[in-house]
Amino acid sequence: MAYDFESETEPSQPEPARTSRARRRRRRRGISFWIGFLVLVALGVGAAAVLFGWSPSSSDNSLGPAVTTAGLTTTTVPPLPPPHAYKVTDGVNVRSGPATSAQIVSTVQKGFEVLVMCVVDGETISVNGGSTNQWVKVTVDNKTGYVTAAYVDTGPAISDTSQIGRCPA
Repeated sequence: MAYDFESETEPSQPEPARTSRARRRRRRRGISFWIGFLVLVALGVGAAAVLFGWSPSSSDNSLGPAVTTAGLTTTTVPPLPPPHAYKVTDGVNVRSGPATSAQIVSTVQKGFEVLVMCVVDGETISVNGGSTNQWVKVTVDNKTGYVTAAYVDTGPAISDTSQIGRCPA
């Protein structure tokens, strides 16, 4: 006989025994609950994987640089190499954008150094019988701007992305 701890008296009626049908019905509800729970967990893990960058198209099945969501693909931009100092070959204007129409931020005299951070395509400039559309993003006296690459003595480094990287778009 079971003892009722709350009332400190013996129960007046014992609990009715469950039939096998009632036990089966309760067991089915339990399985349905756990199946639903596992489905929700799987959906949550899948959503978290996509949110944090896992892509089923990656070959090693690890977190990768590309994320594809609803037809959109984003990629991680590689880090730029550290900036280097290069001398200017003529007096130049440092501009707010890679064009001669952009506002002048500063000026640099011939022979002075500028800190080149990256290279970007811009307005084409004709100099000494040649032309270039490459501009370098520079820092001079704590001011950042653009100078045409025609007046910065970068040598072959301008074509080597491990020395002067491409500016992010």
